[in-house]
Parts: sequence; C-alpha cells; structure tokens
Amino acid sequence: MECPNFLSKPILPGHTIVTCTMNRNDNLLKAVDSWIKLPIQEIIIVDWSSDQSTNNILRSNGLLDKRIIVVEVKSEQFWNLTQAFNLGFKFVNYSHIIKADADVLISPNFFELNTLIDNSFLRGNWKAAKDKEQVHLNGFFYIKTSDLQKVNGFNEHIRNYGYDDADLYERLKFKGLDCDHIEPDSLLHLFHDDSSRGNCLSPDLKFMHYKLRSNLSFLILYNRYLSMLMPSWTIKSIPQVFEIIYETDNYYRVQKVQEDKDTLFLSIRKDAYKYALLKYLSWTHGNKVYDYSPSKINAVLDSL
Repeated sequence: MECPNFLSKPILPGHTIVTCTMNRNDNLLKAVDSWIKLPIQEIIIVDWSSDQSTNNILRSNGLLDKRIIVVEVKSEQFWNLTQAFNLGFKFVNYSHIIKADADVLISPNFFELNTLIDNSFLRGNWKAAKDKEQVHLNGFFYIKTSDLQKVNGFNEHIRNYGYDDADLYERLKFKGLDCDHIEPDSLLHLFHDDSSRGNCLSPDLKFMHYKLRSNLSFLILYNRYLSMLMPSWTIKSIPQVFEIIYETDNYYRVQKVQEDKDTLFLSIRKDAYKYALLKYLSWTHGNKVYDYSPSKINAVLDSL
C-alpha cells in the first residue's frame, strides 16, 4: 500500500511535531522527552535506516507515548533529509506542523513564547544564535500544514547537506507568506560534531573533488546553485514514492517503490558544482580563479 498523499489528506485541528533520524538515537531520546511535555496531538519520527531500530530504542527507554508514530525506512545507505522529512509530512494528521531536527529540545512554554498567525510561518534564525551550536536551529520551523502543502514540502532535488531550509523559506515567501523568527529561548540544539552530518553524503557527489565531498560549507554553496539551476519544486513536482510493507499501531515500515536515479539532471548538477567551485575558491584566491585551467584548479584543490 502506498503512503498517504501529503497534498490531499484530511486535516484535524491540532499540532504535529515531525522529525527524522539516522543513527542519532541518543540525542533523539532527550529531544522526545521534551516534546511529550508539550500540548500537542502527534509526534512523527522517520527512522531513515538507523543501525538500531528507533522504535525499539524508544520502547526500551520507556518512551511509549501514544502520540508517537514511527515510520521506519528500510535499506537506505545514505541520509537524505528532503526525502525523509517529506515522507514524515505524508503521515501528518493535524493542522499545524513543527519541524524539528532529532537533536532539538523544545521548551514547555513554546506556545506561550511563539504565536503563529495566518499567512505566516516561524523559523529559527542563525543570526540570533547565542553560540556556535545554536546556529543549527536555522532549520527549525512552525507552520500551518496547508501552507506547507502549497510548496510541496522540501525540494527533493537537494539530496545532500545544506541549503534545504533556505530554499524552502524562499518558496514560502514567494507564495506570499510572511516570515518571523522563533523565540531563541524556546529551543536548545544539542551538541554533536560535524562528522555526524557526514552521513548525508551520497553517490551523486562522485563528480566532486574528494576534498569537497565532506566540506559542509561547500555543500551548502553547491546546493544553493543547484536550487537555482534545477526546475522549480512545486505542487506539480513528484516526490519519492514509498510503500507501506508492514504496520501496527503507531508503527509503519516502508520502502521506496523504485530507486530514484537522477541521471536526467546530472549535467545540471555538474554545472552547479562548477559555479559553486569557482565561487568557493574565489573567497581565498580572488577572482583570478575564474581564468584558471582545470588542471590548475585541481592543483589548488589538492593543496587545500
């Protein structure tokens, strides 16, 4: 049975927290413990093929809240944030969505500090971060489900770390939504090092220089160019299709109907890489890099 259609589901009044995880269960346990204290109706957790089942981890740690729904994706080797969250959105049953990473604590007075008004959304603001770790709250947002449906969720052309949140916010603003910022004191991002973000790397980075495949600053820049060059992500875009292969109360096991092979846009991805590479190198080597030969650019990359 195919997973629900996010764009056409009947919605009830209430709030859903949607998160995704791949091998971050330690921080997830702390986060969920803060979420279940909130007056919300639903918590959807997408387990993107973690080594240890998130559903089992939650149960073994006594987190048996009936509001928790786990969607476990089988046989995925590489982390894909946009597909994972869009899958989670398919299971939303309520009118308001809080999108939170699996390492974000939410204050019990969140709704007292943050009021969502019509035709708007609230988002984290990296500029208001009190320390380096809180910069990662930029991807947290609070929105009406119907407004997120207008842009069809995340842009699935973006498959690796970075810029997925900025792309989404730009498309929401283009639809006429006002943007305001989450009160910083209502959230806390738990520490983890950048190596745990590295599990996002996927095979479509093979054309990149090996030193850039795990460079998070470069990947953000690459995805920025990619989002500009790719066809716009709209309600007409077709997200990755999943099917439910097993379900019990509040638990679904799903898998991809067909592996997504993005060969159609490979030339565009290579163009995005070229433009991002020149921009990135110009930050340290100046505009002269735009006149460098391919062999000289490779020599610069090797020296990084």
